[in-house]
Amino acid sequence: MSLMYFSIAIGATIIGSASGLGGGIIIKPILDFLGHYNVVTISVLSCFTVFFMAVVSVIHQIRNKTKINFRRTGLIGIGAIIGGILGDQIMTLVLSIFNELIVSITQSIILAILFILIYIYMNNKEKYKSYNVENCLACISIGILLGTIASFLSIGGGPINVCILTIFFSMNPKEAAVDAVAIMLFSQGSKLASIVQAGSIHNVDIGILLLMIAGGILGGLIGSKLNKKMKSEEILKMFNVFLVILIVLNIYNVFNVLAF
Repeated sequence: MSLMYFSIAIGATIIGSASGLGGGIIIKPILDFLGHYNVVTISVLSCFTVFFMAVVSVIHQIRNKTKINFRRTGLIGIGAIIGGILGDQIMTLVLSIFNELIVSITQSIILAILFILIYIYMNNKEKYKSYNVENCLACISIGILLGTIASFLSIGGGPINVCILTIFFSMNPKEAAVDAVAIMLFSQGSKLASIVQAGSIHNVDIGILLLMIAGGILGGLIGSKLNKKMKSEEILKMFNVFLVILIVLNIYNVFNVLAF
């Protein structure tokens, strides 16, 4: 089982780092499908894996002098930190009201709907108006939205980040992929701090956690190298393929749970 979780982490973060999908967006539905862990544990495993993937990926991009608008990304990141804390608090509140099964089903339904909308937009974006937001408050507000969604859904942000960056900052898929991972560093960092403070990590199998972190580090390194070599069109194709797979997997997870 240990090898399987390491493989999930490295595979998810290679794809996620290269295309901007993140890693949590892939890890969460797969772990839901396997059914070995509850919502809280999956959230912890996903958060740590994505955070370390983002750290390695961002360092690699900076070393390779990849073009990043640090002012704008930093402002969105500040908002993502706030959003990450807010999303984690919302999750805690929701779990205190509803049982984990209902929360898991709800997350899968929201993800499936969001992914369908993102797929439609990313493949028809020339039909829609895009913007180039520079206002500080607007950038922070967008970051809060992204951080809250990512934290509550335990996904890291991934395709939602890419889509929002494309709409509000007129980025192409390659640029959006790099910035999306950078934003994940902020949102997942704040959530990681909340997890440690709340003591949720004590309920996690440390061996599995360390293996997934190792997979995230390797995946972030390999994925960022792939992003550097790939063209924007190739990244969009990868994004589309795995987004469709994720739509199907989330829908399956909903019906699989309801069947029981």
